[in-house]
Amino acid sequence: YQDIAVAKGSTYDTLNKRMDRCQENIETVSDDIQRLQDEEMKLDEENIDDLTKREEYERIKAQLNAKRLEEEQKAAEEKRRRNKEQRENVLGELVITEREYCRDLKLTWQAFNLDCPEALDQKGIEVQDL
Repeated sequence: YQDIAVAKGSTYDTLNKRMDRCQENIETVSDDIQRLQDEEMKLDEENIDDLTKREEYERIKAQLNAKRLEEEQKAAEEKRRRNKEQRENVLGELVITEREYCRDLKLTWQAFNLDCPEALDQKGIEVQDL
């Protein structure tokens, strides 16, 4: 600045042109800085959006996994309950069948008078074979 203040003529014009170029360079650099700051802000916003989306995705994924696990546990519990019920039914049928068999055997025993060996001997039935 001091050189321009004391310069005259062509020196003044040369220095003035240099100052103009410097000013243009400063403006260009300033514009570049502003553009870079805007891009950086945009990238920051995009990164924040990406992080938010990723966090939302992970949250939803965790909820779905928890729900799937809960449903699997309920299905396994229901299967165990049905299996238990089926075993109880089979055992109940087996007990009923055995009782009926014993009852029918007793009726057969009584119908053929198997509790009295002398009566069977009179009819010619060998008790030892029975």
